[in-house]
Amino acid sequence: MDDNKKFYLLAELSGWDCSKYIADYGDKIKNSNAYRVLKYNMADVEDIYTQNAYDLKKEYEGLNFNVNSIKECYLLEEKVNYLALHSDPRFYINPFSINPNYIGSINSLGDLMIPFKGEEKTINEIILDNETPIDEKKKEVENQVDYYLYDFENLVTKTIFNTKSKTNEERVSQNKFRRRAIIKLIIDFSMVFFLVILYCFPNKLFFSNLYDRDYSKILTYISIIYPIITLLALLIDTIFYSYRSRIYEPINYARRFLKKNNELLFQSIRKRKEDLLDYIFGAIKNRIKLINDLCDYSMLSSSYVSLEKIVNIEKEIKQLKYKRLSDISNSMSYVSISALIFSIVIYVVSYSINLVI
Repeated sequence: MDDNKKFYLLAELSGWDCSKYIADYGDKIKNSNAYRVLKYNMADVEDIYTQNAYDLKKEYEGLNFNVNSIKECYLLEEKVNYLALHSDPRFYINPFSINPNYIGSINSLGDLMIPFKGEEKTINEIILDNETPIDEKKKEVENQVDYYLYDFENLVTKTIFNTKSKTNEERVSQNKFRRRAIIKLIIDFSMVFFLVILYCFPNKLFFSNLYDRDYSKILTYISIIYPIITLLALLIDTIFYSYRSRIYEPINYARRFLKKNNELLFQSIRKRKEDLLDYIFGAIKNRIKLINDLCDYSMLSSSYVSLEKIVNIEKEIKQLKYKRLSDISNSMSYVSISALIFSIVIYVVSYSINLVI
């Protein structure tokens, strides 16, 4: 914040009305170098699965540039500056949950920024530090690796056993889909059930009209169109739910696997943590700079379950292909129920008056 704004902030805190000095301040922050850096860096945050990356994204999306006071201007500017600094991948990448094929602005574990003696330093800076005892370096690094472990285990829990971690909006959406799936099942069953009645237990009017079609009668068209609509509805629902099942198979497999092998997965995660610590401790002891090893300890795709596929489920169901299939399936449900009701009415009326309509 420039000196003028600091003066206005002090005046405002003293009770002066400084509202006329905040015009267009939100736009000025949007045009600042810090915000441009933040906006540019946010493109890389989307594919990083850590709590720090999630918090960064949430704070970025919650920025409000409609300021009403000098104090709000000051807080907004400070927040943008802080987020711009911590939008650097060094601050939010976790070596356990990084994509094994990650390509970005850093490529080494040594580039990761961690808390160190009240400051923030890269692991390589800590390794090459001549003034700090080795045991103290190891302790600081171990604390950060413990956090990486905690963060990754939370990712596993939330992605595989995610019932409790769902937001209210996600629960409402899931319950809505379940209700819709049940309704579709009832409609499909009713369509098939009525089709069986039509063709396996036809009354004399329908039977005679079936083999001697009179195209001036509605019942004739029902005998032709209704089976087509039924088969088409079943085909579309089969395609949609098969596609959805394929998308959700990684998480369904993971849940089945972990019912009996839960401890096995977490043991492998903790073993990877020990391997990472041994690797970094060796570098600290020998003062060897870390290079080209950022993804070497990734567990996003382990030998047991593929967390990478699980965390990508949400992206797949937001794709155009899934949405189109869902829309077609939903639309077909309305066509099916309309055809079912209309066919039943015509059939019952024809049977009641003993006349082909």
